[in-house]
Amino acid sequence: MSRIDLRRRLKELYRASTDQVDIVDVPELGFITIEGQGDYRDTDEAFTQASETLFNVAFALKFLLRTLNPPVEFSVMPLESLWWPASSESSREKKSEEIWKWKLMILQSDIVIPGMFDDAVISVKKKKDPPMLSEVRLEKFHEGLSAQTLHRGQIVEGDDSVDLVYSYIAGHGYEPRGKYHEIYLTDFRNTPPEDLRTIIRRPVKTGGAVSYYDNGNRSEE
Repeated sequence: MSRIDLRRRLKELYRASTDQVDIVDVPELGFITIEGQGDYRDTDEAFTQASETLFNVAFALKFLLRTLNPPVEFSVMPLESLWWPASSESSREKKSEEIWKWKLMILQSDIVIPGMFDDAVISVKKKKDPPMLSEVRLEKFHEGLSAQTLHRGQIVEGDDSVDLVYSYIAGHGYEPRGKYHEIYLTDFRNTPPEDLRTIIRRPVKTGGAVSYYDNGNRSEE
């Protein structure tokens, strides 16, 4: 049985330090995704249901890969999220008061094709049929050049880590673009708050300045 470990293969993307900011170049990758909206960094019922649904599909894909000839052992990747304001106007000061859109994602191997994804969704529907299953998508995402750091502890207390990323961006001739990105290296549902580890990432380009959280409509810049 062959093994695919994307954490090891893409270790520069899923490993970061709390005391520095790294620049990474993220290639086009495949994800299963669900979109929703809510208060910023608020793991409300929809967010929780979406994450559980994504993991159900991710594990169904893991088991389908074992049925290939030859079989493939795949390590399920951590949950990730993109955030952007629902309105066209945003500022750092208002972020806790706005409704934010989010997209939850779990990275997949490039051997996962649409037909296999469809089979996984059918399998999950037969066994559990969780809420939001019909909203799961398999899609490509190319993030490109990005700045990232690691936050330890609850992400709702992560402003210092976010500030570190944005200070680095401003101080090294970059401009934020696209959508603010969090990667939950630990499972927030069953990990003590002090042990949580989250990568904070922001795509960048060279140039001037924009708002603290850019609007999602500019994600293709």
